[in-house]
Amino acid sequence: MKNEQEIAVLPNGHAYEGGTGHVQIAVGSTLADAERLMIRATLELCNGNKTRAAAMLGVSLKTLYNRINEYRAEAGQTSLDH
Repeated sequence: MKNEQEIAVLPNGHAYEGGTGHVQIAVGSTLADAERLMIRATLELCNGNKTRAAAMLGVSLKTLYNRINEYRAEAGQTSLDH
């Protein structure tokens, strides 16, 4: 049985099981929600290494930074360091 710290429940009922390399995305989720979840899970899997995460996701490092900055702006944060 997984403990509560190993499973991150995200908005819309999505879940990421930390350390397992698996993401659960509900059918009917938006592509934007799925993308955000995949980026978050991949960054966690890569221990925050953005270069490695970008490579795993098949996007440029610039694209990854752009997405992270978009998500942070939506959350009211102004920089990547917050």
